[in-house]
Amino acid sequence: MKIDSSDAIAQLCRASQLLVAVDYDGTLADFSDDPMAATPRPGNAEALQGLAALPDTDVVVVSGRRMQDLRQLADFGPSVGLVGSHGAETDQGVDIDGAQTDLLSAIDIRVNELIADTPGAWVEKKPASRVVHVRQVHGAVQRTKILDLVRAHMHPVPGLYLTDGKDVLEISVVQITKGSWLKEARTDQQTVLFIGDDVTDESAMEVLTGTDVGVKVGPGDTAANCRLADTAAVTEFLRDLKDAREQARQ
Repeated sequence: MKIDSSDAIAQLCRASQLLVAVDYDGTLADFSDDPMAATPRPGNAEALQGLAALPDTDVVVVSGRRMQDLRQLADFGPSVGLVGSHGAETDQGVDIDGAQTDLLSAIDIRVNELIADTPGAWVEKKPASRVVHVRQVHGAVQRTKILDLVRAHMHPVPGLYLTDGKDVLEISVVQITKGSWLKEARTDQQTVLFIGDDVTDESAMEVLTGTDVGVKVGPGDTAANCRLADTAAVTEFLRDLKDAREQARQ
């Protein structure tokens, strides 16, 4: 059942234990052609820290970014947890074997060959994956074409897992999604709020149950039961949730 943001906040305030899990890019921060210039919107740090300070309330930023970059951009203090690479990277790092490391090296060679003649396309290295970025490639047709080309070459390779995003294609040697991470991270007693904007966030929306709330940011099909227009609305929602839950827990 779809609910509006005020009903969602009222529902979450009643949770005896709450896990707040929030995507980063397109949710807490606006997109940027320079990924390291995508800083959090004003007010988000205070809202997340305020929520994390409340009793029985855990807060985690769950991003597709590698943990190294996430720590630099989204360091909201020790009370707000960080999870990178769609759930593959935690404070304990990533566990991959020698064969997977060799496979990543082979991906580096082949993908860079495939995008060599496409200005603006580049490859991001993560501990367990490689991400092809085409946001800076001129023209939607060309962006789609290069991602389709890479996908066609990578899809048949055993041991690889492909994930589409907004102007990106992630090629991973581990099969972990935000949804699989969430299923492991939550407790049976927790109600979950998950907020995200990308197709990669849908795996988390799809595992929500009961009184959980999934919030889709922006347009597009979604399994979420609530929607916010943009990142500015996310900031307002988090601030209102913090204030309302703080009052409810007094």
